[in-house]
Amino acid sequence: MKKTLLVLALAACLAPVALFGQAKLENSSGATIQVSIKGDKSYILYPNSSLTTSFRSPNGQVEFRLIALIAGSQKDLGYFSRALEKGKLVITDADLSRPGAASFAALSAPAASSAPSAAARAASAYPSASSSAEWCFIIDSTDNRLEMLEAPFRGIALKAGQKSKDSVLVPRGLLQTTLLYDIDPDENSTGRNYAQAVYSKIIVQSQKFIVIKEADLLFSSFSSGGQRKFILVNKFPFKVVVTGGPFAGAAISPDRRWQGKKELMYGFNSYSIQYIRNGIKYQANWELIATPSDCVLYISPETVSGEIAIK
Repeated sequence: MKKTLLVLALAACLAPVALFGQAKLENSSGATIQVSIKGDKSYILYPNSSLTTSFRSPNGQVEFRLIALIAGSQKDLGYFSRALEKGKLVITDADLSRPGAASFAALSAPAASSAPSAAARAASAYPSASSSAEWCFIIDSTDNRLEMLEAPFRGIALKAGQKSKDSVLVPRGLLQTTLLYDIDPDENSTGRNYAQAVYSKIIVQSQKFIVIKEADLLFSSFSSGGQRKFILVNKFPFKVVVTGGPFAGAAISPDRRWQGKKELMYGFNSYSIQYIRNGIKYQANWELIATPSDCVLYISPETVSGEIAIK
């Protein structure tokens, strides 16, 4: 009997935790937002992104402050109280047009109470810069052109020595983001040889610039150990010619092979290919991840992207 009572008591204590676990945040709006949860911390979410917080709600209710970051300026929308839906707090574009309360205290104040004074509102306001992020410019100090592939930098493309036109809000702490770069130096680029690298640095308080250096690209450009024999297999139902990289000039008939000795870089590689389909000439990117054990490489619909029609 005592064991039964003990089990029932534990179940009663753990039920709220099981029912309301770590809250999830989802930003389905088109703006970058900062959500500051009462009793927890601030979270930055980029457009159409989500994350799991460290906040646990014992009753399925969450109080938070919402700031939208639009075109480099902040829009303080105020304080809100909302019930979680299936453990999730979703922010939509409609939420960005609804003003909230002036403070957390005002959320539970009687409806007849007067609004806080302007001085009280100013005292509780956030500083002009985010308390957990920095506005940073991207600088390409390499000899190569590069394109940022992930949020918050997605769409930024720079040539050697160039700085991004606009700053980007970047959370403090460890930053790891993927970039695509032209293997050939900017002054003699063919536009056909690309590789990827992962930029990894700690963003600190008051940081204004993120400088991408040659050393940030090196790890993705290690040689595969000199020239080795490779076999290329064309899985397309039409002829393909490789126009960039170490295999430039390789022309392969449908379901046929090309072989030769070449030097390939470990990691991600992207090379241009061209082909004619239904009388139209196309160019596309042949993408592969090279490892020391690779000797047969496939050109197939699964390894080709970015197709464009050319003259």
